[in-house]
Amino acid sequence: VFFLVRSSLVFWLLSRGTQWIAARQSHHKHVPDFHDKYGNIILLGGSLFCVSIWGYVSTVWLVLSLVSGAYIRKTPKIRTALIKSGHLVIVQPKGG
Repeated sequence: VFFLVRSSLVFWLLSRGTQWIAARQSHHKHVPDFHDKYGNIILLGGSLFCVSIWGYVSTVWLVLSLVSGAYIRKTPKIRTALIKSGHLVIVQPKGG
């Protein structure tokens, strides 16, 4: 019986302590921090950056796959396709 009374008393004291802390913290005003102020803007900017990079990479990949070696051999006007600094440069034959 003593154990039951003691454990219930300890539980009551601990629960009163957490209720007191919760009540005390609820009276304080929440001051917005950096993440509250700029979190959504940074998330939106990062998403826009990621989408733009993937759009660029997929566009370059699509252009390079369309102007591949087999496509160049089928069309005699386009001799070679050179890649300089990530941009596709198509060289056409002179006088043709």
